[in-house]
Amino acid sequence: MTRVCTVALIALGLFAARANAQERLCDASAENCRTPLIDLINNEHQGIDVGVWFWKDDRFVTALVNAKNRGVPIRIIMDPRANVQYPTNKGELDKLQAAGIPMRKRIAGDICHWKLMIFAGQGVVEWSGANFSPTAFVPQDPYKDYEDEVIYFSRKLVSSFMTMFDNIWTNTKEYANYANVPPTLVRNYPTNPIDPRLNFPPKDSYQDRLVPLIDREPAAGWIDVDIYRITLARPVDALIRAASRGVRIRMYLDPAEYANTKRPGNKVQMDRLVAAAKQYPGTIEIRMRKHLGLNHQKTAWFHAQHVVAFGTSNWSDASDDNQLEANIFTDKLPGDPLNDFLFDELYRVFNRKWHNSNPVGSIETEAWRTPTLPDPTLGNKCLDPNATNYGGPLPCEYPPPPPPPPPPDPTATTVVLYAAKGAITGTRWQIAADATAAGGNALRNPNLNENKVAPALASPASYVQMSFTAMKNTPYHMWVRLRAELDNAQNDSVHIQFNDAVIASGSTTPMAKIGTTTSAEFILQDGPSGGADVGWGWTDNGWDKAADFIYFPTSGTHTLRIQQREDGPYVDQIVLSPTTYFSAAPGPHTNDATILPEGSLNDAAGSPSCTFSLSWISVTGSSTGTGSGTVSFTVAQNTGAARSASLAIQGQTLTVSQAAPPPSGATTIVLYASKAAITGTRWQTLADTTAAGGSAIANPNLSQAKVAPALAAPASFVELPFAAMGGVGYHMWIRLRAEGNLTSNDSVHVQFNDAVAGSASTTPTMGFGTTSSAEFVLQDGSTGAVPSGWGWTDNGWGVLGDPIYFAASGTHTMRIQQREDGAIVDQIVLSPDTYFTTPPGAATNDVTILPETAGSTGGGGGGGGGGTASGDIILHPSNATVAGNWIVTSDATAAGGASLLNPDNNAAKIAEGSAAVAAPADYFEMTFDAAANTPYHLWIRGKATADSWANDSAYIQFDGSVAADGVTPTFAIGTTSAASYSLEDCANCGVAAWGWQDAGGYGAGISGSPIYFKTTGPQRIRVQVREDGLAIDQIVFSPQRYSTQSPGLEKNDTTIVQ
Repeated sequence: MTRVCTVALIALGLFAARANAQERLCDASAENCRTPLIDLINNEHQGIDVGVWFWKDDRFVTALVNAKNRGVPIRIIMDPRANVQYPTNKGELDKLQAAGIPMRKRIAGDICHWKLMIFAGQGVVEWSGANFSPTAFVPQDPYKDYEDEVIYFSRKLVSSFMTMFDNIWTNTKEYANYANVPPTLVRNYPTNPIDPRLNFPPKDSYQDRLVPLIDREPAAGWIDVDIYRITLARPVDALIRAASRGVRIRMYLDPAEYANTKRPGNKVQMDRLVAAAKQYPGTIEIRMRKHLGLNHQKTAWFHAQHVVAFGTSNWSDASDDNQLEANIFTDKLPGDPLNDFLFDELYRVFNRKWHNSNPVGSIETEAWRTPTLPDPTLGNKCLDPNATNYGGPLPCEYPPPPPPPPPPDPTATTVVLYAAKGAITGTRWQIAADATAAGGNALRNPNLNENKVAPALASPASYVQMSFTAMKNTPYHMWVRLRAELDNAQNDSVHIQFNDAVIASGSTTPMAKIGTTTSAEFILQDGPSGGADVGWGWTDNGWDKAADFIYFPTSGTHTLRIQQREDGPYVDQIVLSPTTYFSAAPGPHTNDATILPEGSLNDAAGSPSCTFSLSWISVTGSSTGTGSGTVSFTVAQNTGAARSASLAIQGQTLTVSQAAPPPSGATTIVLYASKAAITGTRWQTLADTTAAGGSAIANPNLSQAKVAPALAAPASFVELPFAAMGGVGYHMWIRLRAEGNLTSNDSVHVQFNDAVAGSASTTPTMGFGTTSSAEFVLQDGSTGAVPSGWGWTDNGWGVLGDPIYFAASGTHTMRIQQREDGAIVDQIVLSPDTYFTTPPGAATNDVTILPETAGSTGGGGGGGGGGTASGDIILHPSNATVAGNWIVTSDATAAGGASLLNPDNNAAKIAEGSAAVAAPADYFEMTFDAAANTPYHLWIRGKATADSWANDSAYIQFDGSVAADGVTPTFAIGTTSAASYSLEDCANCGVAAWGWQDAGGYGAGISGSPIYFKTTGPQRIRVQVREDGLAIDQIVFSPQRYSTQSPGLEKNDTTIVQ
């Protein structure tokens, strides 16, 4: 997906000469920045998220509505309070609402001041201080009439914005539903760490980040500021302090804000800066906007520190920590090339405006009430205290970004502790019976409405301790499953300490040590903008940021202590993982039901042992030992009846079961979903070059609620017939793609007309007209990989799915109905053999296209056809196994562009009447799957060389065909019995180009007799020469669709059966 998106963005011109590999800044004073944004909307196919203060440019809204109408999921975070100041906003919101686009509104504090769009499929976030107005993205007259804005198109920061958008979308305290929001608020993206350079008020203070930078700029340093609104005294105080120590300061402001009587604070603070320029001569210089338009930018440069602050926050109280904002400060991750890119490109635009050095000679800025000063310089020394050569010669040098944590020790394993088994000291902590908790019990600290304890106590009166085994110098990601009493955020946190944890691999510096006030804090609500507490949920020791890993200086037994931070929490599971859960939580943040198997790793019971009950299971490694480890075993191939055996590992019993091997004739079924019969309007056929056969079935995402259980009488569904054997276990796999790669779009229900509960059962299951179903969910369990492109899944969520059984052999029908909208399906596999324990392809980014069949993965030469949704079997002879004088010829009018021809050598007809040759020299053969006791009408599309009736006939035989009684062999290979095929329908009827004719139906109005097969499964057809000169491109066996009518015309036909 990344490769595709990169190509698309280059085509859109988003990466011009002044952009690095992932980023672009668009200068709205001279460039059209609206077109690339509209292009991003028009080229998105997976999902768009929008944060908006107000709409004034209908072009953006129209493009979003068009995207929604073509099936792109869209979410909008907005603020209807803008309607008072911007009356046209209401009409645009109504238009978005009428299109069915989900919108949530900010209801707390000050406004939603976001101005951004996230493009999930293209991996880009567009973001700046620019409102979605006609003048913010495009100059009315370049360099002369414009709004000062620089529009940021970022790929590097998009994952952080995705996570933050999900945090806001699921926040029910500060945001409420406005329109079209589904009942359940879900996160659409993986939860990624927020880039530490980003700043998101109100959860982060803008001024707490800005003012220290002003104060750190050294004497002889240099600060530039381009700011729209400046009503807050705090940053101006800091600038005046900087001027007093000799820092050069240049301010680019807007005269309209100075004159804005509704915000008199602008004039107050600007006048203070003018006074400071007089008090500290040679330090402060102010210029005002001279061009027509508006200076709406919010950027500050700290030249000695080489840091830039850019985003949506004004220098106002509301923008500090009371309204929703988005900013970046490049004061973190020194040495990252993104910092230099942003600093240099933003400064290039500022410097041009400051000096009026544009190419058209326009006056963009003018001096205002302060002396014009020489341009500041930094001398020849590096003055950035973050640089490695601080105080040395320019340029400043920086260390590379910190390396990723070292890989875990390969023998280190995940530790799972059940908190209720901890040793309790004191009276505050209790054991609470809880059927939803691991082991049926949880650790509880009852809510007494006590004050929060922060920091931790060095000597708490009540606590819980647990011992566990972990390895030295190995990073462990620690997760705790918590539940807050009454789902109250004041009851949702704990302190955890250790007897010997350290801060890093090889370090001796203690971390969160017992007996101190330091701790790892675990808070269920992940940051102030995190989702509300609902039921059980997993959290780590990173509050709205990346967690710190836990290290130990020695391998062996360690102790952790849980003590109160807030009363009211329940704890049931604690996980320290160097592997499985190193990057992702064991389960969701809310409404979790994940119970992990307890890891008994403190070896209190002695050395683990492994025993097995039957000889067909063999332990191959680590059957004894201490500490954590792996027990490996192999299972012999089963050639007889179903069987079970058990493994006993440290007192835990693992049952191993093997089904009996499938009977002869039971083979894999591969169906193409796009050939299904569709009922209702929700399901559609979707053209898709990456899908099997070039198309798939899709249920477009309308952000509807999940349907669970299945519906007994759905309004829309798809059905496919197929042939399968009774009493045989079929493992069923579906290849799915989730619209927008969203976990809310990745599942379907499947039912059957006649499935039963087991190989010898008559109990119906997953039946039509019931709410029972097999559920296929692309994300395989709560910790499974998130959807990415096509992927295979079965009816087991996080485990291997149960086999599907049918009571009798023959034709069966499956039904697919909605579980979540947004699901796309292209292939369905039922396998008793090849794919019984392993999927046909990958769970993500899969490219596997299996050949379509009616019940086999192959089985002999001459494949090239398969079953259809109607049960038809279609064969293309150009793929056949050939003997004698048959050749493949290219033909643009033939199915697949080729046909099989027996060249015209003017040979005599092989035999008159119905006598075929038992051992012919010239023939071709193909294999296919068919159902027993099913009447198939056999049609062949042929073409006679030179349109001559003397070149138009053949004999057809089979290895398993029978008469209608189901017993008597007929048309058998190796005999002279055959079904006769003649393209000319009657004497003197004539032939012309391609035409359809059935087998055995010679004579006008005469229909051929159906073909039957004795057993279900693989069949073989042989076509031998009756007259040379015949070409064949399609053979169709039809039990329903063409049982009484031809697939096409007898002459001049153009039908390619699908």
